[in-house]
Amino acid sequence: MFEVPGFSISDWCLQDATDSRLTRSLILGGYETDVIEAGLVYFLDQWEEAVAWRQNAYRRGERTLKAEYRYYLFCRSELDWVVRQVEVAEQKKVSTRIVRADRSFKQTLTPTSEPFCIFPEFISSPERQRHWWLFSEPKFRFKSRRLNCSAGF
Repeated sequence: MFEVPGFSISDWCLQDATDSRLTRSLILGGYETDVIEAGLVYFLDQWEEAVAWRQNAYRRGERTLKAEYRYYLFCRSELDWVVRQVEVAEQKKVSTRIVRADRSFKQTLTPTSEPFCIFPEFISSPERQRHWWLFSEPKFRFKSRRLNCSAGF
């Protein structure tokens, strides 16, 4: 636990030079203590869970709601941000899990030429190669159709 008598978690971690860049970023970003303690694993688990939900809906031929799809994109965007906060050695430890989840998610998508109409504020200008998930839309299992930002998914 990050509990130190007389100090807030922010004060304690920001004074401790041994804490990771990710820990400091999460604290300054206002994340909850359990998220800070879990670190990268929290965001990776969140992404894998979102992908599992998307895969299950796809297999059942269910339409994806716009809010759900935004959540999936946000989870992947947050994971991208978090991965850039950790050391290369830690990135390598989780790379197989990320690649596997990404591959599963891509199976349910159709690439688009433009980014999804909304994207997280910490991505100021999405790049097609790096932010591939933002340049996609849900694939419909039984009936193909294009989506637009004003219509629900």
